Amino acid sequence: MATSEFDLDAFVRAVENRDAGGQLGAYADDAQVLITDATAPPSSPRTLDGAEAIGQWIGDVAARDMVHRVSWAAREGD
Repeated sequence: MATSEFDLDAFVRAVENRDAGGQLGAYADDAQVLITDATAPPSSPRTLDGAEAIGQWIGDVAARDMVHRVSWAAREGD
């Protein structure tokens, strides 16, 4: 399986521009996302398995009429 380097700057732009496709492109087809929030505490996180489920979640969040800002991001070695 070929791998490519993660482009943090492109991912941040995708988040801030509500670009669901750009965000989803950072995930492998078999990725898993664990979500913790008020309804899913760390002891029982919501689990999204695979690009289709992750894409639905990202699409829902990106479609909301609100501003998304990345205030802090870290690269390896930072």
